[in-house]
Amino acid sequence: MSIQRKSPYRHAVSSHYREGKYIDRYERGKGNKPNNPGRSINKLSPKNGFNVTLYYLEGQETHPVKAGNYTEAVMSGFDQAEGEEMPQHVRVRRQKN
Repeated sequence: MSIQRKSPYRHAVSSHYREGKYIDRYERGKGNKPNNPGRSINKLSPKNGFNVTLYYLEGQETHPVKAGNYTEAVMSGFDQAEGEEMPQHVRVRRQKN
């Protein structure tokens, strides 16, 4: 029993050279492109929050912040920092809704 692969959806194939011969552009496949939007980190809305953890030599502190992306979250975490020294590293985690 063999599994038959799905035929590709309709798409354009660019012109190219194959074994020294020029192949003009053409259409390949049947049907429409499947609707699978997937998950995108870049489309975070400002209502989403992050937990920013600052790690120091002698401890750590965590702050929940509201931000639209990871860079804004780090900056907000530094603004809320209570430690006098510079943190050794920072961890940013997105809160689940």
